[in-house]
Amino acid sequence: MAKALHRQALGTVVARVAEELLDEARVALPRIPDPADPEGLHDFRVALRRLRSWLKAYRGYPGIKIPKPLRRQLRALAKATNAARDGEVMLAWLDSERGALPADQRGAASWWQGLNGSQLIPGRCRVPRD
Repeated sequence: MAKALHRQALGTVVARVAEELLDEARVALPRIPDPADPEGLHDFRVALRRLRSWLKAYRGYPGIKIPKPLRRQLRALAKATNAARDGEVMLAWLDSERGALPADQRGAASWWQGLNGSQLIPGRCRVPRD
């Protein structure tokens, strides 16, 4: 029988929760380029943000070492998804505002959505895979 969580060493608990959060990101990663799964990128970013926050919260505690190269890699992963997420948000906003646009601007909005949708959706973002 496993020890109760409060009876385990802090380092063990931090590592176990970090692994669970990393697993959530791993599950979401292959969903990112799938145009049929609009939540893949969001789920990946949420899991990554939770992991980074978790590690940051415990960095500096006795017995907890989070190597700087790991922190840099996680930051780079998050940064790699920024443009794709910004694009998704912009396209959703444009779609919601289409009805309020004057007729002469709707064509430009459609063109912009088509251009950015074709560029964002297939590639979504460039997440390095090591």
